[in-house]
Amino acid sequence: MANKLQQFFPSIRTREQVLKEIRSNPVLANKFNFFSEEQRENFLDICTGAKGVPILYDNIFQAVMNPDIYPDRVQDLIGCILGKKVVHISSLERSSFSLGDEKSLVILDLVVKLDDGSYIDLEVQKIGHAFPGQRAACYTSDLMIRQYATIKQEISRQEGTPSKPRFNYRMLRPVYTIVLIEKSGSEFHAFPNEYFHEFSPKSKTGLRLDLLTNQIFIPLDIFKQNIQNINKMSGLDEWLTFFCTDDPDAIIRLCENSPKFKPLYEHIYEICQNTERIMDMYSTILKKLDDYNVEYMIDDLQDQVASLNKDLDNANQRNEAVCKERDAAIEERDTAIEERDDFSKKLAASETKIKELEALLAAVSQK
Repeated sequence: MANKLQQFFPSIRTREQVLKEIRSNPVLANKFNFFSEEQRENFLDICTGAKGVPILYDNIFQAVMNPDIYPDRVQDLIGCILGKKVVHISSLERSSFSLGDEKSLVILDLVVKLDDGSYIDLEVQKIGHAFPGQRAACYTSDLMIRQYATIKQEISRQEGTPSKPRFNYRMLRPVYTIVLIEKSGSEFHAFPNEYFHEFSPKSKTGLRLDLLTNQIFIPLDIFKQNIQNINKMSGLDEWLTFFCTDDPDAIIRLCENSPKFKPLYEHIYEICQNTERIMDMYSTILKKLDDYNVEYMIDDLQDQVASLNKDLDNANQRNEAVCKERDAAIEERDTAIEERDDFSKKLAASETKIKELEALLAAVSQK
């Protein structure tokens, strides 16, 4: 009997069909047998619609969200994130700027220019980096400098033309760094009911200046925890559901409520028809998961080391303060002892003097 997704997407094959193809192909059988029992069952569930395909598998995401082939999909996603209609995007190559090797944790890194001239860096992370704010600030700054350089180059190309414009800073448009995180860090979990964090520079005094830099963070794991509490889904909620749910009922419900997602799932299940391709994807993601975990552990350990070093510095500062207080107390004690000893000497001298006077008085009395 066909499961729910097989009924909704007839191209999905049965478990028997998938296993038959695997067993008839020695290469596939060898790869399949290399998986653990749990991994084999998970692979079959994905291929047969027992559960949805994880959209955030690198190759799956890049196949269905390629801006050069499906710009309308990326336009719609960005428009839902920014809360405005995006008419056109043009895909740009990322600059040579890079923060070390952290791209190993990134599923997608897409730089596009909107029809209004704004620059967008859309990044999907498998596991959230340590120091997400600092990293996003670096990429946002890179976008701004890149836009500035592009405008200056365009003006310089018009050298000698009668209508050559003069550069002015009003030509610069906003830049946005948008980060979707599949597994977010602890700072996001301090806000368990919030899954959309938007940052824009603001003045404490109320002064308004167009500083143009914006960052948006969307922790998908926190969205998934809150999905049951959403009464009416927005366009953004629908996209986030597409990215993070593998529940067949939720997938069917999403396609029925928003038909634009059905072609995306049909595209995904076309990819699943190619068992060798999907198995290679699956093998790759298993390896990358190990790499992700190693990278995340390194980031996490570095963060912990930094935190421990900070705690150690604070402890050393407190120790120095305590030592100063101790030394001051010892000095006060020594001073008090000296004063006590001096007082004791004076008291002893006074007692001696009193005894002498008493003896003198006694002698006088006898006379």
